[in-house]
Amino acid sequence: MVGLSTASMESVSGWWHQINESTQWQDSVFYFLCAAYGLVSAIALVRLLNYIPACRPYYQLLWGLSADFQHF
Repeated sequence: MVGLSTASMESVSGWWHQINESTQWQDSVFYFLCAAYGLVSAIALVRLLNYIPACRPYYQLLWGLSADFQHF
């Protein structure tokens, strides 16, 4: 880090330690990450539910073929 004085480095470091020790910041980050993960999961579930009907005829064909050969 060329051009940064020691005083500015200490102020940045102090700011980080203040945030790192704050339980309010930790809780806020935790809840943000939970909400982001929930959003991604919901989008994935919707995409999966939209994908299943498109594949259903193929799986029904496989199920019918496997049912034909079960008596052997």
